[in-house]
Amino acid sequence: MKSRLLLLAAVSAALMPAQQDRGLITGVVKDASGALIPDASIAATRNETNTVTKMVSSNTGDYTFPSLEIGTYTVRVEK
Repeated sequence: MKSRLLLLAAVSAALMPAQQDRGLITGVVKDASGALIPDASIAATRNETNTVTKMVSSNTGDYTFPSLEIGTYTVRVEK
């Protein structure tokens, strides 16, 4: 019985996805009244390294920074 449980645990572990060292930041740019802001310039700065990633919000104000290194970020928006 023990060998079956060990085999099951080993097979289960092999099927589990690896841990990721990446993350994402996503959001919607709105003004104080709640109106969506398209084409806003957005910069995500990783605090530990001062690495800056830039993008522009979509026509509905949405943005996503995919595949960022894990860390603490400051997000700045300008329009």
